[in-house]
Amino acid sequence: MKIAMFTDAYRPQVNGMITSIESFTASLRALGHEVVIFAPMANRLASGMSNASENYKDDKFTYRFSSVPLNTYKEYSIALPYPLTHMPKNFDIVHIHSPFSIGAVGHLFAKHYGLPSVGTFHTLFPEYPHYAIGRLSKFREIKNAFRLISWKYLIRFYGKCTEVIAPSEGTAHELISRGLSNVSIIPNGIDIKISGKNKKNLRKKHGFDSNDKILLHVGRITKEKNMDLLIKSCAKPIKNSNFKLVITSDGPYRTELEKLTKKLGIENSIVFTGYLSKDALDDFYSLADVFIMASKTETQGMVLIEAALHKLPAAVLNTPVIGDFVRENNTGEVSDEKNFGKTIEDVYENRKSFEKSCVISAKKFDIKKCTKQMIAVYEKAIERHLTSNR
Repeated sequence: MKIAMFTDAYRPQVNGMITSIESFTASLRALGHEVVIFAPMANRLASGMSNASENYKDDKFTYRFSSVPLNTYKEYSIALPYPLTHMPKNFDIVHIHSPFSIGAVGHLFAKHYGLPSVGTFHTLFPEYPHYAIGRLSKFREIKNAFRLISWKYLIRFYGKCTEVIAPSEGTAHELISRGLSNVSIIPNGIDIKISGKNKKNLRKKHGFDSNDKILLHVGRITKEKNMDLLIKSCAKPIKNSNFKLVITSDGPYRTELEKLTKKLGIENSIVFTGYLSKDALDDFYSLADVFIMASKTETQGMVLIEAALHKLPAAVLNTPVIGDFVRENNTGEVSDEKNFGKTIEDVYENRKSFEKSCVISAKKFDIKKCTKQMIAVYEKAIERHLTSNR
């Protein structure tokens, strides 16, 4: 099968959608399928380019569109017009990963060549008004209007796809309740092989003591990740019980968070690593004691699965998708905002009791299994497209 994937974000940028695209691409290619990526030109001046990705080079199956940075969020780009006739042809299916400029090109491409299309809903864009309308998002009426318009646009955009993929049951329910049909649930899978690194050695390597109580947060440092609450909730455990917090990745909200840690007097117990390579991130999963997450807008949360694979229990807020995952799989504890700090301490004290269920839950998301599900949806879309055109 020859698959054309269209995305408005790609390497060297780092985020969950890109990780998902790369994982499925590698797994599909391992099964003999051909995958071609259509993405914006890398904006290397943007703050989102990681040190770990500086040496990233496209393979021969990656095609770039000229683009300009989005004014309100310079890590993302808007693709410029590109003639469809100059692009590779003879695909079996189009897979659209984002609903913006290049996603729209994906729809045009599918229509031009008479191909079925699959669209994956990766991001709850209506909850991110600060990226699209900047400071205007401070006004409640404008923010609510943005959400309403965004959902109408998204449902119309994904409604053009032959099949739609949601990465979790909660996300699928949201899409169906808003009028989409033909929604399939395919989680973003992970490689379930782990290196079995020595925790004591890793702590020494990264400058921690063997008896340190280490909390870990993995994910881009952005406003929607609810990082303010996370930092404030960690303040008491850090001051009273000598916890340390490691925040991996990077993002536009880092400066604000650093100011907050100083205001709370806990800056010496917080480690900002910046963007990490996959191997370095694996180190931190392996050396930590508890994984913490305060985001309310995830469509799946691959980092929770990665943490679980490393027997790392989680403390999260009682929110759709994230809270559901932890509760249903017994991979940690779910909390309200008021008691989040105490929940973090409780998970640390009971961390050993979650290890078995963590590993069991993570293995459900083997990328090989998820890829077979993806292929089944591709075949379903192709058959449906052929039937509708007979």
